[in-house]
Amino acid sequence: MQTIEVSVDKQKTQDFDEDDVLEEFIERVQHRAAEPDSPRVFVVPLPKLFGLSVDDGEKCVVILLENMSPRYIKFRSDYLSADVQTMRDGRSAACLFLAEGRVIVSEKIIREVWPADYDRLIVLWLFRNSNAKLYEYFYHDDINQEFSTACEIAECLNEARDEAEGEKTALVFDSFQTLGDTEE
Repeated sequence: MQTIEVSVDKQKTQDFDEDDVLEEFIERVQHRAAEPDSPRVFVVPLPKLFGLSVDDGEKCVVILLENMSPRYIKFRSDYLSADVQTMRDGRSAACLFLAEGRVIVSEKIIREVWPADYDRLIVLWLFRNSNAKLYEYFYHDDINQEFSTACEIAECLNEARDEAEGEKTALVFDSFQTLGDTEE
C-alpha cells in the first residue's frame, strides 16, 4: 500500500493511504457515476479524499473501473507515456497513458490536474466492490516534455483540420491495378 503526502495547513504535511479515503466520498462518486451519461473520470481537490479542508491547489484524478478487479490492470506500473489521440468529435488531443497504456487520460484532465506543478500525478482507482487503490506517479521532466510535445502536435493537427474544413475534400483513390510494360 502506497502512502501519499498531503499538505494540510499550508505548511505541514500528513501521510495518507487508500484506507484513509472517506467511504462517503467513494459513495458520492459512485452515485454520481451511476447517473446517465456521467463521466468515469473525475478531478477533485486532493484533501477532499480524506475529508480535509482544501488549502492546497493539488488535485487528484479519480478513475472508475467498477466492472474490473485491480488484478486485471497494472495500475501500479510507473510507466507513463504521452501521445496524440483522435477524440469522439474528430479533434486531436494530447493524452497521457497509464496502466501500461490500458487507461488513457485526455489533455483536458491533465491540464486541470497539472501534475508538473507537483512533480507527481495522484490517481484514486475505484474498482469493483468499492475497492479503492490510491497511487502516486512520478511526473518527471521527460514525461512533462513528452506531454507538451503531444499538445503541440494535437494543436497543429486541429489547426490543419480547421483550415481544411472549408475546402473541398480531395479524391482518394485506393483501388488500382499495376499494368505491365507490354499491355495491349
